[in-house]
Amino acid sequence: MEKTLTISVACYNVGQFLRKTLDSLIAPEIMDELEVLIVNDGSSDDTASIAREYEEKYPQTFRLVDKANGGYGSTLNYSMPAAKGRYFKQLDGDDWYNTEGLVRLVRFLRTATADIVLNGRTEVNEEGIASHTVNAWDTMYAEKYDGQTVRLSKLTPFIYGIWVVTYRTALLQEHPFTLPEKQLYTDRMLITYPIPWIRTVAFQNYDVYCYRTGHEGQSVSTENRIRHAKEAISGFETLLDYYEQLGGMPRSNREFLDLRVSRYYNNVLQTILMLPASMNAMRQIRDLDRRIRSVSEKLYRVCGDNNRMLRSFRKYTYGLYWLRKMRKVKNWA
Repeated sequence: MEKTLTISVACYNVGQFLRKTLDSLIAPEIMDELEVLIVNDGSSDDTASIAREYEEKYPQTFRLVDKANGGYGSTLNYSMPAAKGRYFKQLDGDDWYNTEGLVRLVRFLRTATADIVLNGRTEVNEEGIASHTVNAWDTMYAEKYDGQTVRLSKLTPFIYGIWVVTYRTALLQEHPFTLPEKQLYTDRMLITYPIPWIRTVAFQNYDVYCYRTGHEGQSVSTENRIRHAKEAISGFETLLDYYEQLGGMPRSNREFLDLRVSRYYNNVLQTILMLPASMNAMRQIRDLDRRIRSVSEKLYRVCGDNNRMLRSFRKYTYGLYWLRKMRKVKNWA
């Protein structure tokens, strides 16, 4: 049977969470339409043995892929070209899907033609309290276009995260890219790289992805953002290299792309500002900003339009970095 959806499950030492993750993908009415690639990224715990249980019990759906550790990006570098489903979606091994939402999504995807499909996300904290994540696109379009496919050119640019998007697999395979390995924050690249080729968007006004918050070791924690600041900066520089090599694209795609890159830049600036005050940190902000300007004046303007702090830094030749650090001025961005 043709697979409707490929789900790439990125796994590194997630044995304590993995059963919940994989159980959320078990729904008899859609199992034959799912291809679940459980990509074990060199785990040292019982991740592989748990995944093998599901592979043996549901061989038509689950497949364990054992590989040497290469980081989150490497799991997608394997699964994107290998995917056989008409659509493609990622799932972290410590998160899970709302099973009812997944069933609804697969039913929609059977006849879908959109390049990307957007669903809502649920955040669940350590106490098990769940809440819907409110996004700009959610507020702007989820109800208005629920169940509809819309041309990107008709939409005001908005930000969406990797958790809410399902890609048409052919879009990824016809315009292939390789994510950096052994590096954090490559999900930001995954959400950015395909933008030039997206022409249509479908909206589904219900949650599918369930995102676990608050557990130790998350890459988005302040401690880990400081520890991995160099990776965040390096990843953004890689993204700028990609941006610089792109050719022409429809205006609407360029606007979505510029907004997405500017948001990534905001995250990098916030990370640099978490570091101890230093001339080196100030120079990093200045040099990144100059690099953006050399790549695209339009992107440079968009980044300033979306960050009041950055506009102030530019106005005073980045000297306000010291005011921001020493006086701990808040709410500039």
